[in-house]
Amino acid sequence: MSGDENGRYIIAKDLENAPDSVIDTLPVFPGDSHEVRVEYFVPYIDGLTLEQAFNYVIDGTVTATLSESLRVISDILRLDTDRDTDGRRRVFSGQLQMDSQPALALEIVGN
Repeated sequence: MSGDENGRYIIAKDLENAPDSVIDTLPVFPGDSHEVRVEYFVPYIDGLTLEQAFNYVIDGTVTATLSESLRVISDILRLDTDRDTDGRRRVFSGQLQMDSQPALALEIVGN
């Protein structure tokens, strides 16, 4: 797994009655914060809908970096004009809070 720190992450696949998962084995104690970064590289042909449910609480920043001809339709992501790109990409970002959004959902449109 890319970015795996000394076998910290375990990939669980084909479990009965459970989705495929990435498990972070680093202990997190009550009151401590914990950061996990997830990257998706997805093929795009004439539209894309992404819905990702999580089986743990998430409260954090979501960022989508797209080519300049694409845009995101999402309840949480907005064009981030403060991000410096090379002019060939657009960055959309927002906060995902699991108490109000139980899953990450977005649509990518454009050509």
